[in-house]
Amino acid sequence: MKEAKQLQNSVDYFLKRAMCASVPISKNEDSSLCESTKIMKELDLFETRHFGSKSRYSLFLPTSLHVNPIIGLLCGLPLYQIYDALIQRKDAEWQTLKEENCSVGALRLRFEELYDVCTQLVPNMVSEDYLHRMFIVLLPSEEEDSLLLSSFFSFLVENAFHPALDRNVNALFGAFDPDGTGVISAATLTSKVFLAWAELHLFGNLRGEWEKMAAALELTNGVDLRIVDGARLLTPAATRAVFCAINTLYVAMESIDMDGRHLNSPSS
Repeated sequence: MKEAKQLQNSVDYFLKRAMCASVPISKNEDSSLCESTKIMKELDLFETRHFGSKSRYSLFLPTSLHVNPIIGLLCGLPLYQIYDALIQRKDAEWQTLKEENCSVGALRLRFEELYDVCTQLVPNMVSEDYLHRMFIVLLPSEEEDSLLLSSFFSFLVENAFHPALDRNVNALFGAFDPDGTGVISAATLTSKVFLAWAELHLFGNLRGEWEKMAAALELTNGVDLRIVDGARLLTPAATRAVFCAINTLYVAMESIDMDGRHLNSPSS
């Protein structure tokens, strides 16, 4: 068996090589070099956040990570597409919980539901027996036959590569959690709040980036809190999850720069 690499699956290995090899040819070699360096930095940040250290120089060291193959099965799909399929499968249950408790309840995911979703999204790639064994590994205990839908989706989000979204979520916490409590209010993730904060604290191109995000939030009428069990205080992981759950918000978060770090870079 080949020695394990410190990446989430084999797709990541080839993706990493492709990203490093497919930098657009530029007339300015310095610009091309800068772009290549930026890509490697993004990969290093991803590896550090998920693995605790950079694996770039130790790709052939054995890994102690326990990454479920379900990630590999679904890694080729947009996260918001996975979320749509999951939430459609749970919509009736969510409506019942909402009516009974007058609030969003905690949705749970059973194997049969995950299997249906996988056969819908990745037909001809799903072995029911193998998927069941991988699902059991994710369960909190042997006595349980389901897990929180929010935990499952967050698991997918945290093992996905979306560096711009990660930076922008960090920028949100810098703005709305100045004391470093580790949580922000879900009430801040609205168009009006973004516009007001940008008007008070920002100017120029950076304000424009926040205004773009505000426009996206206005289109979606805010975020969908079902994927975080209706929580009103959001951790960074929960914030990433709500922005990955909706196509419009995910595309916006991946295309803007809310901390201004790359607004004046040569490749921008």
